[in-house]
Amino acid sequence: MEGFVGVGYTPEKVSKQVVNGVNYRFQCSAKPSVKDPHPYRAIVKIHAPISGKPKIEDIEKE
Repeated sequence: MEGFVGVGYTPEKVSKQVVNGVNYRFQCSAKPSVKDPHPYRAIVKIHAPISGKPKIEDIEKE
C-alpha cells in the first residue's frame, strides 16, 4: 500500500490462494486521512503474478 493517499490500511489477517501467481486477501483496519476520521474495516485483494508487479484488484468496505 506504499504511496497510497487518503486512507491508511493496517493489515490484521491475511489469506492466500495459489493460482497463476498468488491472490492475497488482507483483512485491514482502515483510517481515512482527514481531521475527524471514522475508522472502518476493509478487505484488500491483491494479485501477485508469477512475473511482474503485484497489483490491487479490489478494496471492499466491510
